[in-house]
Amino acid sequence: MKHFRIVTATLILLTGACLKSMAQSPTIQREVRLVNPTGPTGFIGLKAASGTSTYSLTMPTAAPLANQVLTVSNISGSAVTLAWNSPDATGWSLTGNTGTNENNYLGTTDAQPLVVKTNGSTRMTVAADGGITMNTLSGTTGAASSSATNEGVVISDANGLVSKASYASVVAVGLSTNTSGVTVGGPLTVTGLLTANNGAAITGGLNLIGTSALQLNGAAGNPGEILQSNGAGAAPTWSSAFVKGRGLVTVPGNESIAVATSVDTNDAINVTLEGSAIDMPIPSYYVVRSGSGFTIYFSAPFTGSCNWTVINQ
Repeated sequence: MKHFRIVTATLILLTGACLKSMAQSPTIQREVRLVNPTGPTGFIGLKAASGTSTYSLTMPTAAPLANQVLTVSNISGSAVTLAWNSPDATGWSLTGNTGTNENNYLGTTDAQPLVVKTNGSTRMTVAADGGITMNTLSGTTGAASSSATNEGVVISDANGLVSKASYASVVAVGLSTNTSGVTVGGPLTVTGLLTANNGAAITGGLNLIGTSALQLNGAAGNPGEILQSNGAGAAPTWSSAFVKGRGLVTVPGNESIAVATSVDTNDAINVTLEGSAIDMPIPSYYVVRSGSGFTIYFSAPFTGSCNWTVINQ
């Protein structure tokens, strides 16, 4: 028994001498190995940096949970404290994250853009100043709501910089700042009032649908009325009477003259005679209408000109 104690003491002394020599030699790379005694062969090694003389590792006091990893939680001089952490606590998980707030976000902390890629290609870039550039805009189009006062239109410049514009601003610039205009490839539906400040040119058919499909200065007109031009610079108006035809006929000494024009039974025919000489007697006349026009009969042969007008009643 005495002999065994002497051997044990000798081993302890030899071991202490070996550890002391390792601590004093900075060229020996130290390593702590974490081994799973019940699992496959292998280990996790924690090595000191080359040239390090002494450093200490403080292991976590609690056992880890499933899928946690060992991380460095604090460094103070040569003292390193380790802790168990879940990957989701310090990064973004492919299965989602919880507990996010204004301090936990997806983005950058320096003046660099955030780039989103799929299939190895850039799809969207958020610049450092907040501008968003998208590669393409596709998919199902949205529908505007007349009750949403804060709605707007998403517009993009030539470089793909996307921004929001109000409906009023889009209408104010004529839907585009391009002086060549805007071409709509398909049907264009306008729920509210369509205002064309510089006029409108329509190529093809014009289909007006509704109870007040066409209004002039807010007036839809009455049944049977027509549009009457009021000259350049003035809007046309609805009118129940309009000129169906007019003309000037030269009469070379005839007792009658026929006028070929469309005349209904309720149309008004106005005739004015103009003589060819001063103090020339002007005969009386009367008008007889027919389906192909009307005929003016004079009480005596007449030489001069005849102005006639047919007014729809």
